[in-house]
Amino acid sequence: MKWDRSILAWGLFSVGVFLQSPAYAVTVTHLEVTRGAVNYDGPNQDALDRLLAQDGVMQMGRFQGVGELVPTINRSNETHALFTSGFSGAAAPSAVITDSVITVDLSSLFFSVNQGNAYRLWNIGTVVTGLYNPTSKEFALSWDRVFDENCQQGQASFFVNGLVHFDSDVQPVPVPAAAWLFGSGLAGIAALVRRRHRCLT
Repeated sequence: MKWDRSILAWGLFSVGVFLQSPAYAVTVTHLEVTRGAVNYDGPNQDALDRLLAQDGVMQMGRFQGVGELVPTINRSNETHALFTSGFSGAAAPSAVITDSVITVDLSSLFFSVNQGNAYRLWNIGTVVTGLYNPTSKEFALSWDRVFDENCQQGQASFFVNGLVHFDSDVQPVPVPAAAWLFGSGLAGIAALVRRRHRCLT
């Protein structure tokens, strides 16, 4: 009887912990960009590389205008900037974390050059899958984009590192650990039910 009670207690405890565990369900509010670079042999490479090298904040779930993501860079009579926009029909940036993998939708990320009344822009983002460290909350992203326009051609490789910020300071429970706990709890309860059923027949 004591053994049965122990199994039942463990099963109920395990299921309860799983149901209360967020398992990385917390929302990513923004990415704090601490390092970035681009490998690209083409026009505006230096300005784009300098923009990415600056510290910045990319908000999730909303667009950011010129100068909000990172400070603009002024050179001669040109202003270079990074911003996010729905120009191409893309959704606002978002991020999903599963264990040590982070997937970020950067489809709305643009690079622009403003010279007087002339305004040029290029979509430099895409959906990116990178690495995430649950302990330090650091992330690392890299992706390639191919430019095929008159004044911007060739392949560019982008690299961005930084920190992930959530809507809660509580550290989420990793999915595998929570799932294992849940499974062991259900198995214990099922074994107890089968044992009692045999005793009644």
